[in-house]
Formats: sequence, structure tokens, C-alpha cells
Amino acid sequence: MGMEQLEEFRENQLLASACSNRTHVLTCNMKLKYDPYVELHGGLALQRATLVVIKPSPDCTGGCHASRKESEAFVSGAFVGPFRFVAKALMKRRTYLLEMNGF
Repeated sequence: MGMEQLEEFRENQLLASACSNRTHVLTCNMKLKYDPYVELHGGLALQRATLVVIKPSPDCTGGCHASRKESEAFVSGAFVGPFRFVAKALMKRRTYLLEMNGF
């Protein structure tokens, strides 16, 4: 942004009514799980298996996270067949936590 644009922004600030039309985006917790190699039944294997679980964050302060059992039930209920097996295997792996907020 150039100096002229900054000056214009300061002089013509947004009206409150324009801000109220913005879409509200919920804060989401994302849990990423990764395994470079997962062996399936029957001699099959899956390389670079990745699972991302995205759930809306609860409205609380100080990192309210679902318990491990709740997360496993949520994930295993979403898949069937061999994908359920892979999802359960990935749930035992290290978790990378990400948070997206809609400022």
C-alpha cells in the first residue's frame, strides 16, 4: 500500500454498516495426522497417508480441545471399509494442531 492509499484510507474510514455485512467465519481447530506408509490387510499399502480433521472450535477461552476418545469416535464414524482402518491407524500417530480464525 502506498502513502497516498494510506492517507485515503485514514480520511475515508469504513462505515459501521459496511462492516456489518461481512460474513462471520467460525474459528476452526484442525488436527493433521500423517504416516508415510500404512499397511492394509491383504498385502496392500498406502503411501503418504494424511488425515485432516476440521471441527468448529467451542466458544471458550484457553484451548478447549475434545478428548481423544471423542476425536476417534468422530473420525471412525466418517469412514467405512479400508479407509476406516487407515483412519484408526492415523489416529495413533502424532497430532499437529492448527487453528484457523476468521478475524
